[in-house]
Amino acid sequence: MEYCCNQLLNVLSSHIIWWLSYADDIAVAVEGTCINTCVEYSQYALSLIGKWCLANSLNVNASKTEALLVTTKRKFDSPNLWVFNENI
Repeated sequence: MEYCCNQLLNVLSSHIIWWLSYADDIAVAVEGTCINTCVEYSQYALSLIGKWCLANSLNVNASKTEALLVTTKRKFDSPNLWVFNENI
């Protein structure tokens, strides 16, 4: 399993995505000045993870997946992010 996870982390590292992993958990982070850009990068990371999971016969439990938006903006719409066609 460790080798497989390393493959996923290498895929994420080749893009503008930061990650932290421990055991079978992965935290993904993106940074930017525009919320829409951050949402696009986040969705892209989730898509990469989803494709990797499908290719390795694994699944993501969307009910245990969370998204956190950290911003100094006072007004913004909460973004919609998807993993395996489920909103998180």
